[in-house]
Amino acid sequence: MGAAIAPLETAGLGSGTADPDDGRRTLLSLTPSCRCWIEQARSARQDWQSRALRSRLTPDEPREPAGAMRLLVRLLVWLVED
Repeated sequence: MGAAIAPLETAGLGSGTADPDDGRRTLLSLTPSCRCWIEQARSARQDWQSRALRSRLTPDEPREPAGAMRLLVRLLVWLVED
């Protein structure tokens, strides 16, 4: 595991500390800079998806999936109850 973790530690993305209950084990954690990088990447991806959807849908279409989901739930409940 050391070889797999070393590049993360070198990049400042992860860190390992000895397990206080078992010295043979290492507890791995993400650094604050890694958590920030993940959040920024997630936000950028969500922004891209949102813009892509808005550019391809009419103003009324974003509401249609919610209605379709309500209908599917009603159908599933009906099927399960019978």
